[in-house]
Amino acid sequence: MATPHKEDWYSRAHPERAASERSLRRERRDRDKAHRNRNKQFDRGTPETAQKAGRVRQGALARLYQAGHLSADQLASSQEIRQIAEMLTRDVHIGTTSVETRVDNGGRGSGAFFEKLGTVRAEIAYTRWRAELSHPGPVLAMIVQDEACRNVARRSGMRDATARKLLSEALDAWPGIMGLTCKTVGPADLLAMQAGLY
Repeated sequence: MATPHKEDWYSRAHPERAASERSLRRERRDRDKAHRNRNKQFDRGTPETAQKAGRVRQGALARLYQAGHLSADQLASSQEIRQIAEMLTRDVHIGTTSVETRVDNGGRGSGAFFEKLGTVRAEIAYTRWRAELSHPGPVLAMIVQDEACRNVARRSGMRDATARKLLSEALDAWPGIMGLTCKTVGPADLLAMQAGLY
């Protein structure tokens, strides 16, 4: 007479748990099978990550990147521009207070100074960048509001290719403007600005 297998005993003793574990193993096997042919040199994500990412609705610029109309650098520039625009147009936000400097009697505001310098540089760069745009309305709609290129092109009376070209040129200009701003606006400039304000 054959001895009962260990899994058979476990399945009989804990039917709900065993069914759940079988389901998890089956899902894992299916995910692994679905992602077996991926290029592991370039795709370091796990099957679980790919499955979750597949359910996420990407923004308009991310879809342009996936279609090959934008480079990774252009996509990164668009995200940086959007963050700066949101920071500048934010109506009201709740601030936080750090009590660390009060407790340990350490240097006051050492990190805050450089944070403010970064904010000033970002604002100046964004203002310069916007001033250089030939068609600011459509470009800002695509970057800041994340509107689809086709919708913006139709509303603006231009071809899709023209809207994409305007977007690409604007995004290509951003790193140079930001770099120049960082070189020309230093800590002394921020101190001078703050001295003039108070």
